[in-house]
Amino acid sequence: MNINVMNINKMLQELQKSPYLESHVTHKITNKDEEEISVSYSRSAARFRLQDRTGQKVKHFNNIEETAAFLEDFINN
Repeated sequence: MNINVMNINKMLQELQKSPYLESHVTHKITNKDEEEISVSYSRSAARFRLQDRTGQKVKHFNNIEETAAFLEDFINN
Protein backbone atom coordinates (compact mmCIF):
# COMPACT_ATOMS: atom_id res chain seq x y z
CA MET A 1 0.00 0.00 0.00
CA ASN A 2 1.42 3.36 -1.00
CA ILE A 3 0.87 6.29 1.30
CA ASN A 4 1.46 9.68 -0.25
CA VAL A 5 3.26 12.69 1.14
CA MET A 6 0.00 14.62 1.65
CA ASN A 7 -1.30 11.97 4.06
CA ILE A 8 2.02 11.83 5.89
CA ASN A 9 2.14 15.63 6.14
CA LYS A 10 -1.38 15.71 7.59
CA MET A 11 -0.47 13.12 10.22
CA LEU A 12 2.69 15.05 11.18
CA GLN A 13 0.83 18.37 11.36
CA GLU A 14 -1.73 16.81 13.69
CA LEU A 15 1.05 15.67 16.05
CA GLN A 16 2.02 19.33 16.47
CA LYS A 17 -1.49 20.46 17.52
CA SER A 18 -3.85 20.03 20.45
CA PRO A 19 -4.98 17.61 21.72
CA TYR A 20 -2.24 15.37 20.30
CA LEU A 21 0.58 17.63 21.46
CA GLU A 22 -0.44 17.42 25.10
CA SER A 23 -1.12 13.69 24.91
CA HIS A 24 2.29 12.53 23.66
CA VAL A 25 0.78 10.51 20.79
CA THR A 26 2.96 7.99 18.96
CA HIS A 27 2.09 6.52 15.57
CA LYS A 28 3.49 3.11 14.65
CA ILE A 29 4.10 2.53 10.95
CA THR A 30 5.04 -0.76 9.31
CA ASN A 31 6.52 -1.17 5.85
CA LYS A 32 6.18 -4.08 3.42
CA ASP A 33 9.16 -5.84 5.04
CA GLU A 34 7.35 -5.77 8.41
CA GLU A 35 9.85 -3.27 9.80
CA GLU A 36 8.20 -0.93 12.29
CA ILE A 37 8.96 2.65 13.16
CA SER A 38 7.39 4.86 15.84
CA VAL A 39 6.75 8.52 15.12
CA SER A 40 6.20 11.13 17.80
CA TYR A 41 6.63 14.87 18.28
CA SER A 42 8.42 16.46 21.20
CA ARG A 43 6.97 19.81 22.18
CA SER A 44 9.95 20.73 24.37
CA ALA A 45 12.53 19.87 21.71
CA ALA A 46 10.29 21.07 18.84
CA ARG A 47 11.20 18.10 16.66
CA PHE A 48 9.96 14.76 15.43
CA ARG A 49 11.39 11.55 16.84
CA LEU A 50 11.48 8.34 14.82
CA GLN A 51 12.52 5.13 16.52
CA ASP A 52 12.79 1.55 15.31
CA ARG A 53 11.07 -1.34 17.09
CA THR A 54 14.14 -2.20 19.16
CA GLY A 55 14.72 1.38 20.25
CA GLN A 56 18.32 1.19 19.08
CA LYS A 57 17.95 3.43 16.02
CA VAL A 58 16.58 6.90 16.63
CA LYS A 59 16.34 9.77 14.16
CA HIS A 60 15.29 13.34 14.85
CA PHE A 61 13.89 15.79 12.33
CA ASN A 62 13.21 19.48 12.86
CA ASN A 63 10.59 19.93 10.15
CA ILE A 64 7.65 18.21 8.52
CA GLU A 65 9.16 18.09 5.03
CA GLU A 66 12.25 16.09 6.02
CA THR A 67 10.23 13.82 8.30
CA ALA A 68 7.63 13.16 5.60
CA ALA A 69 10.30 12.40 2.99
CA PHE A 70 11.97 9.89 5.31
CA LEU A 71 8.65 8.23 6.18
CA GLU A 72 7.52 8.05 2.55
CA ASP A 73 10.77 6.32 1.64
CA PHE A 74 10.46 3.96 4.63
CA ILE A 75 6.86 3.01 3.80
CA ASN A 76 7.02 2.73 0.02
CA ASN A 77 10.49 1.33 -0.68
